[in-house]
Amino acid sequence: MIHMYGGNTGARLRTSLLAQARMSFDWMAADGAPGSYNIGHSGVARCLKLIRRNHRACHTLHDLQQAAGLKRRGLHKAFVTHLGCTPGVLLRKVRLEYACYLLVHSSLSVDELARRCGYRNANSLWVCFTRDLGVSPNRFRAQQLLISSKKLNQTKSSKKYL
Repeated sequence: MIHMYGGNTGARLRTSLLAQARMSFDWMAADGAPGSYNIGHSGVARCLKLIRRNHRACHTLHDLQQAAGLKRRGLHKAFVTHLGCTPGVLLRKVRLEYACYLLVHSSLSVDELARRCGYRNANSLWVCFTRDLGVSPNRFRAQQLLISSKKLNQTKSSKKYL
């Protein structure tokens, strides 16, 4: 499920993304999207549909404007009113959530991963990731692998005593 934030998004976005990185990227799945489009604004719903259908694309605000059939100011106002965030924050959040998911669930290089998440290159991903999450993509992956490894070891050791 997408959670939107108003005001200062840095710390809340970081906390949310770190927590959600361990979950599946389920809101993008074709089935079971939890009320994604019942938001009361058809233009914003079309934008969400565009992002959901092709979240790997390098969408721009112009793409969202065209999908919504709104001008920049109208799109911004509709997003803030119905989602509680700007279109830019939504795009950044979707890209970072997908990057977290791929870092945990794939062995792709950061460069390939960046392109799959809609970033132009690995440096763009690195800057965004470090600014919003406070850690580099490589360090995030290493931390998640360490957590997974510890959980696996705990599971194995608990089965010895059964």
